[in-house]
Amino acid sequence: MWYFWLIPVVIFWSFGFRRRWEHPRPRKRKRRDLEEAAGNPELAAEVEAQRTYIGDLEARVAELENRLDFTERLLSSRHHSETTA
Repeated sequence: MWYFWLIPVVIFWSFGFRRRWEHPRPRKRKRRDLEEAAGNPELAAEVEAQRTYIGDLEARVAELENRLDFTERLLSSRHHSETTA
């Protein structure tokens, strides 16, 4: 009866090894690589531009959330006044 559990274990085990060979893990960055990237002025400028862009997007999302909240309150008050009248 214990042979039944051996089959799924072998299947999952072999799948794990096969997947490891097909998709190797990316190598971890070493401290030296990070220091080189930090010293690159072009990379620093690109990162700063992306941070600025993300900040602008966050501001736009916040404004859209405020507008949506206002619209929901407006529609809710209209619906509430129509149902009570």
